[in-house]
Formats: sequence, structure tokens, C-alpha cells
Amino acid sequence: MKLDGAGKTIWAAASEEESGRSGLFRFDLSNGKLVEKQLMPEDERHLLNDLDVAANGDVYATDTVAGTIYRFHDKQREEFLTGLPGANGIAFSGDGKNLYVSSSGRGVSVIDMKTKALTVV
Repeated sequence: MKLDGAGKTIWAAASEEESGRSGLFRFDLSNGKLVEKQLMPEDERHLLNDLDVAANGDVYATDTVAGTIYRFHDKQREEFLTGLPGANGIAFSGDGKNLYVSSSGRGVSVIDMKTKALTVV
């Protein structure tokens, strides 16, 4: 779970490991109401595991099963980076220029947000 930059909503990732269903959910902190949900396709197995929120409000989430980082922007989902088996933890650097992600067999990697270049730390 992560707060948005304004501290008014909170994002949460949830998954059913057995079925492979997964999604992101955004709640308004003032009233606890669900204000947005992004569900992954049910015809594929997914496990959204961790997430972080960029300064501009975009949400980046790791999919452990697919080995992918997804970007969620304006209620749309896109593959940001693929080829990260077991992608798990994710966090932006303080200045937002880099994105750190952990993945099985690779440890921690840093991704340059402008070029998407990935470097194993």
C-alpha cells in the first residue's frame, strides 16, 4: 500500500494466488470509499505484489508472475518494463529519477526513468 503524493488517497495491490486474479485499488482516505480499481486480465495469471506512486501520480506495480513492471496512468495500464522474473519490491529514488526493483535471481536493480536502462546494483 502507498499514499498518493497529496496524502488524500491510498493505493493497495491485492491478489488471489490460487486463481491468479490481481488488481490495484484506490481508496479515498476521507471516507474510505473505493474510487478506482484496475483489474488485470483474468485469462492470464498475475500477482501484483508491490507498488509505488510517482510524483505525477502514476502508479508503478510489480507483477511477480509475469516478471513485469506495469505503469497505471489515467485509468490505463501499460507494460513499463518486462523480463524481471519474480519482480517484487519497488521504490522510487528521492528525486524520482530512478526506480529500484528487486527480482528473483537478480537482487536489486535500478531503472533510469528517462531511458528505462536497467542496471543491477
